[in-house]
Amino acid sequence: MEPEFWEARYQAGDTRFDLRGPTVPLVDWLDRSSAAAGRANAPGRAFVPGCGRGHDVLELAGRGWDVLGLDFAPSAIHDAREAAALAKLESRARFEQRDFFQLDPAREGTCDLWWENTCYCAIDPVRRDEYASVAARMIRPGGVLLFLVFPADGRAGGPPFAIDPAELTTRFATDFTLTSMKRPPRPSHAARAQAEQLAVLTRK
Repeated sequence: MEPEFWEARYQAGDTRFDLRGPTVPLVDWLDRSSAAAGRANAPGRAFVPGCGRGHDVLELAGRGWDVLGLDFAPSAIHDAREAAALAKLESRARFEQRDFFQLDPAREGTCDLWWENTCYCAIDPVRRDEYASVAARMIRPGGVLLFLVFPADGRAGGPPFAIDPAELTTRFATDFTLTSMKRPPRPSHAARAQAEQLAVLTRK
């Protein structure tokens, strides 16, 4: 989809994909990871493509991560920057209006955590191999691609375009190891409960 399509959605107030707060499976995963380590996660560099109004970027930044959020829509980026300023997180929560397929090569290999939430399902499915390639270039060896697989319900048309969870095994296999994939303990929204899987992939 073109940038104009997404900006028009924001201008029309047609943003049902905006959960108006941090995504619950992300929050739960961060909490579980900290508890398993017996201490707070050592924050690093995180990346959120298709970040919308930046709720997840701010959640990560509030936990000490240095986060870059990208989105097509200028309205989304404007609102995200305002929210970061209000939360006094501008130093760790940065936002850029740009196409993530055209990321600065200088950022390659610098990402510790890539959070995928409704960007993959929003792009034309013919570009999914390209998405996997960009993620592989950006994430450092040992880094994590945390992937909320939605909608995993076989729907026709889009966006959002359906995702077959099995495709992660094949599409990302060259550069990532699939550590786990299962339904999150709490869904991002009640209406999505049967259409979500949370996958953890580690960069080889």
